[in-house]
Amino acid sequence: MRVVFMGTPDFASYILKKMAEAGIDVIAAVTQTDKPFGRKAILKPSPVKEAALELGIPVLQPARVRDEAFLDELKALAPDAIVVAAYGKIIPKTILELPKYGCLNVHASLLPKYRGAAPIQWALLDGESETGVTIMRMDEGLDTGDMLEVRKVIPAPDETGGSLFDKLAEAGACLLMETLQKVEAGTACRTRQPAESPTRYARMITKEDGRIDWSKDSAGIERQVRALYPWPGTFTSLFGKNCKIWQVSLSEVPCEDPGSDRSSDESSGFDPALSVKSTENTLNFENNGKETDTFAADNGKIKRAMCKNAPNREAVSKPENGGNPTAEEGSKEILPGTVLFAGREGILVQTGDGVLLIRELQLEGRKRMTADAFLRGCPLEPGNRFI
Repeated sequence: MRVVFMGTPDFASYILKKMAEAGIDVIAAVTQTDKPFGRKAILKPSPVKEAALELGIPVLQPARVRDEAFLDELKALAPDAIVVAAYGKIIPKTILELPKYGCLNVHASLLPKYRGAAPIQWALLDGESETGVTIMRMDEGLDTGDMLEVRKVIPAPDETGGSLFDKLAEAGACLLMETLQKVEAGTACRTRQPAESPTRYARMITKEDGRIDWSKDSAGIERQVRALYPWPGTFTSLFGKNCKIWQVSLSEVPCEDPGSDRSSDESSGFDPALSVKSTENTLNFENNGKETDTFAADNGKIKRAMCKNAPNREAVSKPENGGNPTAEEGSKEILPGTVLFAGREGILVQTGDGVLLIRELQLEGRKRMTADAFLRGCPLEPGNRFI
């Protein structure tokens, strides 16, 4: 079977390499034109172009897929099938109807879910318990063609956009090989998709999608950090500077006594006797198993409940080290983004419905580092605020 491959990013280049390894006769690779990269705007080839050149596959880079000259080139190649994987442009009907076996698309979702350009990230953002890849026979709609094969992939609890990308590329490549064999043998079965998708359209991700809104729920922010890793990454603002958030945790965490002095060896990390337990509606602080303070959920915000022996953790209006105010002076409301504790295991931050532990971060102009290393050079106190 003579195959023309159309794709652009890393996801597509992996599939192209697997096709070549499997001995499939890829007669040409079509990819988008080289794009300017970096401050000097040096033209950079797509991952598919780089892979094709390494494999000795001819490369075509039309500015427009509807150009007559490009269509003439495709007709001259006389492909039996065209395989499309994240090409990035709409394929016109003249190309869809050109090959004997049609155009087959490798889509990184369980269609009809997550039609669109960024199904991997949106599935993680929405907390899907399963995702996968679909091989479909393309039509003029946007990811609406008949499905030929589907393979499920279960995301791990700590799955990131990058790690799921690798899993789906591997699954998609393997499924494509099986599908091409069935298509050539005439045994492939076509299943029509429903007109409407049960999920939102998986639009292209932008850098702004990485901005953290601390008023959202903890689980949603945690998914955002994982889904948008490594690109575009998530970010917030601290002391007026951009701050990237690389890793967070929802799990039960130990916490350092806010009154401790980080300069002393004994209090440089969390006090092992002091811990925090987060439940659906409360945040409990315990010392040696005895509850010392409790925060109770109220209308999406956490308010400190009065405890007999509770340390003074009321919100402050103007932290001495320049942090943003957490609430009006005298108020016991803790605004989203407020730092509750900062210690060796991480930085505990208020969210819209509870707390989240920041484990890795990167302040503008600095390297990525663990919370412990970060706090040695940039101490944080309860009342400082990420915004």
